[in-house]
Amino acid sequence: MEPPMCTACNHAHFPDQRCPICGHKGKGNSFRLPKFKGSPTHLHFKAFDQHSHEAKWSEYQQEAISHWTALSALASIVRRRVFVQELGIQENLEFDEHEPNSRHVVGFMGDAPVAYARWRLDTAPDGSGSNHSVAVLDRLCVLGNYRTQNVARNMLNFVMQDIAQMPFPMPVTIVVTNVPATYDALLQKLLGHGFAIMSQETFLERGAP
Repeated sequence: MEPPMCTACNHAHFPDQRCPICGHKGKGNSFRLPKFKGSPTHLHFKAFDQHSHEAKWSEYQQEAISHWTALSALASIVRRRVFVQELGIQENLEFDEHEPNSRHVVGFMGDAPVAYARWRLDTAPDGSGSNHSVAVLDRLCVLGNYRTQNVARNMLNFVMQDIAQMPFPMPVTIVVTNVPATYDALLQKLLGHGFAIMSQETFLERGAP
């Protein structure tokens, strides 16, 4: 005899027996959540920077350095595939002097790194002769097989939330630099998020054709 479908947990088991899937028994809504390891199609992001890992250095030395090293290596894989191999950027120009002072974000589809962006705090003229604080967001990229799947849009949302939660002493204007002119879809996403084009600069200063 096949067990009926339980109306409480939507799994097949007899009312007087514990559910073999979620652990539910009886008419109550009590569930046991198995350990979640993530779905292969689950998009999520991890942000990291050198300063936060240095702050934890004395207490969590080995864990901090291994975490930084692992995420940096995964970020480098995405950047080399998009900027160096696909767009022809010279590697010594792609990895520049802003690396240590930037906050890095890697996007994962399950366990696979598929997207990257970085941002840093800087200053820029405000038109009145003085400077104001800006968060410079650049190197935003998504691997070819994962484009047109809203990965860049979700990356932008995550980065803006990451910037917003930082304890800056004054308001920060977000600026995006170095978006390839050939990335029309990405440009449209930026405009859709309220970003404004501030200049016509392209990747020429980094050696792109």
